[in-house]
Amino acid sequence: MHPKGRVLSHSQRRACAIGCVVLVALLAIAFCLEASAHGFGTHQQLGLPPCSILTWFGGPCPSCGMTTSWALVAKGELMTAMSVNVAGTLLCFQAIFSSLWLAWLAWSIQPVRNQWFIKLSLCMLAISFFIALSQWLFLATMFGIDRGPIDVSVYKDQSGI
Repeated sequence: MHPKGRVLSHSQRRACAIGCVVLVALLAIAFCLEASAHGFGTHQQLGLPPCSILTWFGGPCPSCGMTTSWALVAKGELMTAMSVNVAGTLLCFQAIFSSLWLAWLAWSIQPVRNQWFIKLSLCMLAISFFIALSQWLFLATMFGIDRGPIDVSVYKDQSGI
């Protein structure tokens, strides 16, 4: 082991590069999407169906608005992104910082001294999960998710379909 830390192997650096490319691709896709004016449904521009939870129960799922929040963050509309989905906004920022960190790990020959970023990332994932669940429970409590099926076709005009 290197006296100042552990040097990553070629396969580990390749995995970091692949992770970086995947995150940058997701961020590029988010930048290309037009955020739905409804605050959800942006994912339909990718050819995905409307949210099943919203369709079946008439209320949001824990990830409703995450794609929209990513599209808004990618365009610099941070406050709007936070109002749409706090957890999605935090995950987008984590993707930005993680892509930079993974790029550094992939192309740097410097030894990795400690695993502070991994610990921070895991903490951010846990916080984002907790916020998504809390936000969903709040919305479900305030507005209910038992209103029965709704017609989501009214949202298609804003989603680019």
